[in-house]
Amino acid sequence: ADSQNIGSSEQNFVIPLICLFFIILSSLIQLSFVSIMCVYSKLLLFRILNTLNHVILILLITLLKSFPLVSFCHVFC
Repeated sequence: ADSQNIGSSEQNFVIPLICLFFIILSSLIQLSFVSIMCVYSKLLLFRILNTLNHVILILLITLLKSFPLVSFCHVFC
């Protein structure tokens, strides 16, 4: 009877360990997925900004030409 109890207690100890292992594994997979998505979105954002850079520069130049924003920038910078 004693040996059976020991066996069941071992089983009770192993099952939570397996569950914990799977929880850790899934969280790691989620973390890696999130980091990959983060890097990908940053790259995508960088690409979009790169293409928009020229447009933004042109807009800034036209704004600087039309308004005294240079002095405005000097006040804040």
